[in-house]
Amino acid sequence: MNKLGNSKKLSESEVKDYLKEYSRIISELGSEDNRVLRTGNNPIGDYGEWLVAKKLNLELYPSSEKSFDAYSGKLKYQIKSRQRRILPDKKGNRNLSRQLGVIRNYDEADVENKYLIALFFESDFSILEGYKISYRYLREIGEYNEHQNGLIINLSNKKIKKWMEKGQIEDITEKLK
Repeated sequence: MNKLGNSKKLSESEVKDYLKEYSRIISELGSEDNRVLRTGNNPIGDYGEWLVAKKLNLELYPSSEKSFDAYSGKLKYQIKSRQRRILPDKKGNRNLSRQLGVIRNYDEADVENKYLIALFFESDFSILEGYKISYRYLREIGEYNEHQNGLIINLSNKKIKKWMEKGQIEDITEKLK
């Protein structure tokens, strides 16, 4: 039995039907009435931004806003989301990558009232973990990558525990469920 509950290999027409349904779903989530999806990028990023804004009562910037996704008064938030692999990699793993997207335009002199929200999803879009990190700690937590022109943040469980003990990361998982 496959993951869709079928006990047989999909026919070409069934594959096309599933892809048409996927297209319909993406269109509906991006419609003017819903605005869950705001870009043509991977839906997990747009969904994470939408969910965080709803759960934390934030306003979303237009999708063209540079560096930040949401705000509340003077507070600015950049939201990064990761999802456990739906399909296994070449080795058969469905691991959850702990590396977030690149943080560009990071200015150590301008970190007040700025936060990174890191959100980790299961393959079915349920929330595994969520963290709020002050921008003042990103340089310590992340590593600058010249090729990508930004900070790379890798939130391993060991690092999260260490930084939570230091008060540098706040676990906001329950607020997001």
